[in-house]
Amino acid sequence: YGYDSGAVGDGCFHATETVRAHPTRFSISTTPQPGAVFSMWISDYSHAGHTGFIEAVDGDYIWFSDANYDGKGTIRFNYRMKLSDFAKTYPGTFYAVPIRF
Repeated sequence: YGYDSGAVGDGCFHATETVRAHPTRFSISTTPQPGAVFSMWISDYSHAGHTGFIEAVDGDYIWFSDANYDGKGTIRFNYRMKLSDFAKTYPGTFYAVPIRF
């Protein structure tokens, strides 16, 4: 979107930092929506949280892009996962949802 949140470090803060930096452009949500930046807390995959981008939500599935989920810098684009599996894999997720004008 061309907006810098100023967030650095742990991925668990990126969604809230994006909203804090640009409150007229993003709102925080617990519901995944296309175009949102997501941040989650500690999970089996990370002790520093994780962040990514929601590409699409369609029925029981979510498409997202992220990187370094495996600690090796691997990048996933348009990765498809069941919403129920996403909720289990990424517990406590928050979304910085773009505000549409």
